[in-house]
This record gives sequence, C-alpha cells and structure tokens, in this order.
Amino acid sequence: MALTNDPMQLAWADMSHAVKLVREGYTRLVFIGGAPGIGKSRQVIEDLRSYVQQEEALWAMIADENKRELAGRRTAITVEGQLVFVPPVHIIPGGDRNEINLYMHLYQCSYPGEIGVLDDAPAAAYKRPQELLNDACDEERNGKVSMDRGHKILAACGVPTEYNFHGGLILIHNYTQAEINHIFHQRVRSRAYIVNFPTDPAILFRYVYETGIKQKSLLPYLKALNNRALGRNRGLGLSDAEAQQCLNDLDKFYFTFQERVPEHSFRLLRTIAMDWATDRVHWERRAKNRFRIR
Repeated sequence: MALTNDPMQLAWADMSHAVKLVREGYTRLVFIGGAPGIGKSRQVIEDLRSYVQQEEALWAMIADENKRELAGRRTAITVEGQLVFVPPVHIIPGGDRNEINLYMHLYQCSYPGEIGVLDDAPAAAYKRPQELLNDACDEERNGKVSMDRGHKILAACGVPTEYNFHGGLILIHNYTQAEINHIFHQRVRSRAYIVNFPTDPAILFRYVYETGIKQKSLLPYLKALNNRALGRNRGLGLSDAEAQQCLNDLDKFYFTFQERVPEHSFRLLRTIAMDWATDRVHWERRAKNRFRIR
C-alpha cells in the first residue's frame, strides 16, 4: 500500500484497521467519529461484509442435518463432532435511548466473534446506556451486564437478566473529541480504539470534491433519481447528460462558494443535487439557502 500524508486517507486506513482489531478480538470497543455523511457507516459495513460473506459460505457448506440453533445463534456439528459457531454482525439502532432495548441488542452480539455496530450513536450519550456500554467493555468484571427492570419483557424475548458480554462494539458518531471526552467516562474511553476523521472544512471540501465530483461517484446516485417522486411528487427522469450537468453545476457552485460553505459531505451534495433535479430554475438560490449563503 502506497504511503500517504492525506489525513482523510489515513483516517480511512485507521478505521479499517480498527474494524479488523475488533473483529479479531483484540479490542471490544471502537469509536469512529467524523462529519455526517462522509460515508463512515457505509465503509464499516463494507469492511465487515467480507467477514460476513466468509461466514455465510461456511454455513452453506455445512450439511443441514448438522446445523443447530443455540440461543438464537447458528451453530453446527462438524464431521469431527466439534461445535462450530458462525458469528453474525448486528446493526444496532442508534437513535433509541431505551436502556432495555440496548441491553437486548448487546445480548444479541455478546458471544465471542460477534460484532454490534451502533450506528449514529446519540443514545450512548445517556447515562444508563453509557453504564451498560461501560459494563460490557469492563474486562476486569468479565463483561458482566445486568438489568434490574423490565424482567417480563426480557423473559418474553428470551434474554436473561444477567450475562457476560464477550463480543465487540463499533460506535459510529458525529461527536467531536471534546464532546466524547465530556460524554463518555474515562474508563470507557481508555478501553476504546478511537478513530477521528478530520473536521477541517478545507480538508473535507477537498475530499468531497475529489471523490464526489471529480471521480463522478455521485453519477450512479443521480441516475437512481430517475422516476422517483421527489419534491413536487413527480418523476424526475434524469438523463445521463442531465446528471452530468448537475455535477458540472455542483463543481462550479462549490468552487465559487467554498470559502463560505460551513459543512461538506456526500449527504449535503445529494441534498442540493435533489434540489437541482426538483427545481432547476431556482437551483442556485435554493443551494445558497441550504448553505445559508447570502
């Protein structure tokens, strides 16, 4: 792999390394932070997909008569009579602040080799969810997690009121490092592998331009707008030429206002691209409003 000093490329490489560490059990907790919409969640799932595909291939090779379900986990008896565990990846909703829901999600990925991805993790900022995460990652207590309420709900879902967490967790968030230091206990941070993407607007702008516009990675997205009802509930039907024109307009707009645009992300690019496709006549005015440019 070629050496690079580009801070975004270094962060992507660090994130892939972190996913590998949690997948192989070298750490239980990974924090991945950065600006919204740059593709953190997508890349984490992409990095995990190869592991998932390997596990699916392994499961497919096992004879049906040897397959077993053990507490909801996929296991199998091999030819040698050994028990094989096929660990999954769980996507945990981040917006749910309910501690019982988080407790049950953690149980689903509590076996060794299992990974929970807490995407868009505001719930982890609340005290009780934070305590659950801290307990799950506390190796001194063998990851012992317990719940003193909601026992009827837990019993109905087949979840014990106490268990040991031996899986891995990846928390994807939009906090700054200062906010992480304020929100999460030192004991949590000390156990976590932390990846922070650059927040400097100039770095983000260059990244979005190079990957989203110059490399035309937005073209498939713009083409996918075809026949979708947006804005005024009408089909857009963008041709390839119109999609390319949208990229050209984005290119011109960004380089005209790059000094005054406060946030740059794929998500924002898509938003103003949809504005362009919905109302081309007033597109620049609408885009300026998106960026609060006067």
